[in-house]
Amino acid sequence: MSATDSGAGAAAADAVARVRWMTRRGYRYLQIDVHAVSDDEVMRAICHRMIALMSVEAPASVFTLVNATDTFLSASMVGFVRDASAAVEPYTRGAAVFGMSTVLRLTFNIVKIVTRYKTMAPFETEADALAWLDERALPLPPAAGSTGGARGAG
Repeated sequence: MSATDSGAGAAAADAVARVRWMTRRGYRYLQIDVHAVSDDEVMRAICHRMIALMSVEAPASVFTLVNATDTFLSASMVGFVRDASAAVEPYTRGAAVFGMSTVLRLTFNIVKIVTRYKTMAPFETEADALAWLDERALPLPPAAGSTGGARGAG
């Protein structure tokens, strides 16, 4: 095994720990932890894992919670995030990102515009991000003459 192979293997293992499902109040959220990521291979692996987990879900059904605290994005990392965001946008019902620096928030806004990602929102704190996701996860009250159902995308 080459040093490159072992580096990619370590990045993939790190991505498994950083991208995982969590349950909160009976709803499943995909937790994506890019806290303090500054390595291209780790970010690439995180993006690949996110795509793999989300692309098997129903359209407009996944809520994501992203911890971007102390994250630095190189130019190639911005490309990974942009491409991954575009790939998972059809599966996303709500994406909350918290802990961004001013520079990262600017990058976030550019990615959001370029990918036309309408369900992604920035937050200062994890508590604010979770409150926003929780609000979107709640089922709508049944419409008149309806027997109920899940809240639609939006």
